[in-house]
Amino acid sequence: MIRRFLTFLAVLGLASVIHAAEDETKIDPKEGECWSYTTRPGEEESFAVIRKIETLPKVGEVIHISLFGLKVKNPAAKDGFTAEVGHIPMSGASARASLKKKLDKKVPDFEWEEGYRQWRKSYESSQGGVFTKSIAECIGFIEDVVTKTRQPKEAPKEEK
Repeated sequence: MIRRFLTFLAVLGLASVIHAAEDETKIDPKEGECWSYTTRPGEEESFAVIRKIETLPKVGEVIHISLFGLKVKNPAAKDGFTAEVGHIPMSGASARASLKKKLDKKVPDFEWEEGYRQWRKSYESSQGGVFTKSIAECIGFIEDVVTKTRQPKEAPKEEK
């Protein structure tokens, strides 16, 4: 009798674990929502805003996001860091794999449409694509590009 009861509890526990795993795979973002995502170390308070979701012939589903609360190294920024990225076009699968939980936050005012328009123009001329890595990896890539292309100018050396 005890063995059957323990088996029942084990199956019940397994069923709830399976149910929880199914719930986690049902990431269904909507335009205008804020989401937590798997972040880089030190950016745990950052979050994504879903700006636009569309399906395009060459790349399939694209989820356009803005990010806030970042610590992206940027030599051109006043304090050496950038806290937001206005527009990142991501494959739907990559964005969904990074998103964790819908947040009850007010969407920050931020101009993202110009970045989208520039991307769309590039996409339509076969020059633009989408990120297919995690959100955290995209931020790392952006940081690498920014730090390599915006090195602070060295002061001219004095001649004696």
